[in-house]
Amino acid sequence: MKRQLLFLPLFLMSMAVMSQSNSIIVRDYRIHVCLSAGEIILPVALTNDGTNEVGEINYKVVTDQGESKEFHLRFDEPMPVGDEVRVVDFPVRIPVDGFMPSCNLVVTKVNGKPNEASNEQTASHGNLLYVEKASPRKVLFEEFTATWCVNCPRGIVAIEKLQRLFEGSIIPVAIHCDDVMSGQGFTNLLQKVTGIPYAMVDRMEEGDPYWGYRHRDFGMEDIVARRLAQMSEASVELKSASWNEAENAITLETDVVFQYNRDDAPYALGYILVEDGLHGTGNKWAQRNNLMDNEEFAGDDDFEKFYKGSSSVKDMVYNHVAMGGWKTWLGYDGSINAPLVAGEKQTHRMVMDISKITQVQNKQALKVVALLIDRTYNRIVNADEIAVGKLLPAGMELTQSPQDNRRVIAVYSIDGRRKASMTKGLNVVKYADGRIVLVNQ
Repeated sequence: MKRQLLFLPLFLMSMAVMSQSNSIIVRDYRIHVCLSAGEIILPVALTNDGTNEVGEINYKVVTDQGESKEFHLRFDEPMPVGDEVRVVDFPVRIPVDGFMPSCNLVVTKVNGKPNEASNEQTASHGNLLYVEKASPRKVLFEEFTATWCVNCPRGIVAIEKLQRLFEGSIIPVAIHCDDVMSGQGFTNLLQKVTGIPYAMVDRMEEGDPYWGYRHRDFGMEDIVARRLAQMSEASVELKSASWNEAENAITLETDVVFQYNRDDAPYALGYILVEDGLHGTGNKWAQRNNLMDNEEFAGDDDFEKFYKGSSSVKDMVYNHVAMGGWKTWLGYDGSINAPLVAGEKQTHRMVMDISKITQVQNKQALKVVALLIDRTYNRIVNADEIAVGKLLPAGMELTQSPQDNRRVIAVYSIDGRRKASMTKGLNVVKYADGRIVLVNQ
């Protein structure tokens, strides 16, 4: 009995030591794009893996040129205990030169004590990529969803909110899993998804499409805002998306401009066909729902049809639905050519055959998304979206050259925009006698 009593204080002491655990796990940032001149602010994801909330940390930076002194960072809001992820902006105050140099950030102390995480979890590894200027960018938001998924209404609402908050800067794509709207061409992406609802932002950050990392409140807003604040090394512009005469294929033209020089080109373009306004009757089109009477969403108008609805919400209209993907994981070989020259435009042309996509309901509601993919780091560098050109009027003639230029009264692009004159490629030409002719110049 005495031996047991002697053991009890030792046990309590050991528990007290464990309760003082100060451990921060650090995630790899992989790559960070920054300007050639100026202080670097490196965003790194942290998780408090200890048993104390964290109010301050110490860190150092290790590069190809050596190791920095130790810096101190105090949080305005302490990190709570648990698996919640927080992305922290770290000022990197040492000179870093060279082409894509390595730059690793090591969290050395937590609350003034040595970081107790395992050695391989204390450092964020990655490379810096220097550009002369930032490119205009849009964020790709890939939501994985299904009509049978009772929690997926969170993702439906999240997209509506994100579009209002970041109008024109976010491209949402709803990839349906094993339901009536499932498209082909997403096998590699779906292998990364362990459960739905789920969302990836530029394939660099992920989480619940509504909660984000926090599993509370509208945390995805912070993730998207942070990605928009990050620079991109290249711009992407989908110049045109036009129908062929049989209306079963779409011809695409995409321009890409990089802002740095490089001998090789580990980049490629992929594409997604998206449709708005999908709907149908019967149970397979109803959205399963478990948000009824959930007080977290009470008073939010965006959630009303789910909060006040039933376990199966009918009369749904589904937007941003991925009809199909073309090389969405690694992109098309040869779509981006080496060497990369800063400021020089590269143009990729391809034909998207949609003849086997049977779930398209309205060709007038189709859009194409172009993805510039970094094959090394599996990230989306930039993206763009364009509505597919208007379908040609019934009976429109197709000719290789105009019959009489003197009688042309108007020229339009294939997507309906008026032009000053005919240009190379397809032109919609209106003649004085009322004829509308598709001219291949």
